[in-house]
Amino acid sequence: IIITILCFILINKHSKLKVHQRRVRADAQVKALKDKNTELKRQVEETEATVADLKKKLRTAEGEVKKAADAAKNNKDAKKTRTNQESTGRDEGKSSRSSRK
Repeated sequence: IIITILCFILINKHSKLKVHQRRVRADAQVKALKDKNTELKRQVEETEATVADLKKKLRTAEGEVKKAADAAKNNKDAKKTRTNQESTGRDEGKSSRSSRK
């Protein structure tokens, strides 16, 4: 009878130890997952900051491209206007010279 009681006590202790070991393992897994989650959140924040910075640079570059395109268009229009004025002035100058003769 004493041996039976001791066996039950031993079995009880063993099962409590198993439960404790499972709990410790689960707690360690939870801690590892929380740490990983924290690291991933940090990486997401860094990535979002990088994306925001790149978007800002892209807007700046787009603005510069638009300014350059506008400047090129204005320059082209100005050349056309000058060319038209010069050709008109030459024609008038020729006609006025020939009428003077």
